[in-house]
Amino acid sequence: MPAGHDTVVLATLENPQLAAALTTNVEPHFGHVDKSAAIAAQLLKGVFNPEEAVTGSFDERLAAEIEQRRAERAKQNLRGVFAIFEGAVEVEPNFDAYRDTENFGIAIDAFDKAAVRELFRPNQDAIISGLILSVPPGMDRKCEKLAQVVYLKDAASKVIYALSMGGGAVDAYTAGQLTDQAISDSGNLTGMLAADTVLTRSVSLLVASMEIGRDELEAFLIAWSALEIFVNASFKATYGQRWLQIMRQGAPQSAEPVFDRLADVMKDKYRLADKFLIIASVLNGVNAATDEKEFRRLKDVRDTLLHTYERTTSPLPTAGVQALTQHYLRLHLLDKAAGNAR
Repeated sequence: MPAGHDTVVLATLENPQLAAALTTNVEPHFGHVDKSAAIAAQLLKGVFNPEEAVTGSFDERLAAEIEQRRAERAKQNLRGVFAIFEGAVEVEPNFDAYRDTENFGIAIDAFDKAAVRELFRPNQDAIISGLILSVPPGMDRKCEKLAQVVYLKDAASKVIYALSMGGGAVDAYTAGQLTDQAISDSGNLTGMLAADTVLTRSVSLLVASMEIGRDELEAFLIAWSALEIFVNASFKATYGQRWLQIMRQGAPQSAEPVFDRLADVMKDKYRLADKFLIIASVLNGVNAATDEKEFRRLKDVRDTLLHTYERTTSPLPTAGVQALTQHYLRLHLLDKAAGNAR
């Protein structure tokens, strides 16, 4: 973090609007998280334990519940750099079950909060991926979601806590110590990641594979899917044609019909490893053969798992798949920024 600052703006994206910041002081960002959870707890106590619920006023019980959550969090001694996301989107709530208080409102099942979260996922994943691609080598890239809350604001900016018994949104993710250069690089990459719809699914899966607490096998398969989708999607959108152009440049004009025929014959015929080698050759020619060997090694592990249900290595090389995906995502974005990829 920059000297003398505990919070820096990381990125702001639109459609839907999502702002991200990094902070070493995460406690103030738990305000709506704590209050929403405390209200829900008090309502449940009123349903299942009415005698406990009527002890003290509602405001007093709410304050005590919030203080208890703060005390429990203090025991965790949260330290480090935290990524904070705040977004806003228009929704049409249903206020059939609504209670108003002087300072806030409470609505039950007012709208589909899961659907709202999904609206923000692509932009949020782009920002997290920008961080992942920017941190220095050797730093742990795993991320952990600490908290999330979705709430409403009315025309007068009064907060309405939307509870679900079965909008604005705030997420907080932990991140390792970040250099000023990594923060700057992350902001630059985030915009490109968000704008490149070809990468959306791959980026989302890469982030998912790094979530703390995920099963080892699940994390490996998700990470591999991120790499495979990146290879297939970017080859189709960019590198298949780029490769033909490179070959054409070294051939006489009379050979042009051969390349047209090659493009026609090889359409949808390239194997996954062939596609990766072509992408690697375009983006990283010096190390393409080495990276292709690593790609085939990782693919063999994945194929063995899916075809024989046996592991050929333990632990699974999830970190290797993630590293290869990150490396080529970054190379692709830098190449695109240089005006080469389309």
